[in-house]
Formats: sequence, C-alpha cells, structure tokens
Amino acid sequence: MIHAAQGQQELAGRMYQQALSLSPRRGDLLNNYGAWLCGQGESAEALVLFDRALLDPQAPLPDLTANIGICAQKSGQWQRAEQALRQALAYDPDHPAVLLAMAHLQLEHGDAMAARAFYQRRLAAAPADVSVLKLAIQVEEQLGDKAAAEHHKLPLEQARRVDQGADAKVDQR
Repeated sequence: MIHAAQGQQELAGRMYQQALSLSPRRGDLLNNYGAWLCGQGESAEALVLFDRALLDPQAPLPDLTANIGICAQKSGQWQRAEQALRQALAYDPDHPAVLLAMAHLQLEHGDAMAARAFYQRRLAAAPADVSVLKLAIQVEEQLGDKAAAEHHKLPLEQARRVDQGADAKVDQR
C-alpha cells in the first residue's frame, strides 16, 4: 500500500502478489489487492479477488463492500454495484466515497432526485472536492435548478485553485 501511495505502481503490484502468495485466503489482503487492481483499471480481476475475500469470516466487510460497489460500478455491473454500495452504507452511512458513488449511480440511472440526496449527504459527510462539486452542478442542471447549480460553481473554482496550488507544490519538490 505504501508503494502504491508513493506512485510506485509496478512495485506495489508485485508486493500485493507476494503477500497473497503467503496468505492466499486472507480477506484483508484480497480486499487491498482488489482495490489496487480496480484502481489500475482491472475491474474484472478485482471483483474475483473481492469474491474470494468474502469467504474469509475475518474480512473487513465495511471496506470490502465499499470496494465491491465502486469496482462493480466501474465495470458496468449496476445491480451488483448498487447492492454492495447500499450494504456499505449500512455499515457506514457517512462513507464519503460510497455516497459519491451512489450519487453517480443514481444519476446514471436517470434518477437526479436520488442523486441529489446522495451528493448532499456526501457534502455533509466530508469537505467538498472538485469531483463532488462537479457532480452537484451536473445534478442541479439536470433538475433544472440553475440557482443551486450556480451555488456550487464558486466553491468549484476555489477547489480547483487549491488543487492547482497543491500540484504546483508537488512539482517544486
């Protein structure tokens, strides 16, 4: 996980594989490697690992169900995604990533009102970031609420400036 956080993706993949070779049934290891694979665009392989993780009674179910939902959504398995995301919300009703994924899922299904409810819960759960604000604007525009969309545009520009400033600091190092 440290190598992945440091941007050393190839080394991270090898380390995850090595860890699984030592403990191939550990749900936490399967979940972590699956989450990494999903982040690398390998959703199908990740979902296989998540299914194996579910067999471990010690598996970290709150994180595992969140990862299953997010990864299933990325792979276009909408029903599985919604089921897993709802299960993840039963464990943690304020999980920011799960709330954002549910908002996206609802919008993709054409239910902008439900998407609004989930993005609003997401905004209440954690500070706004660019992805949440962009989704909020998209939802409000789809609902025809121009005032609400405008309400999110100034914070979006501020968040973008913060992100650009953080990028500039990273580039200077």
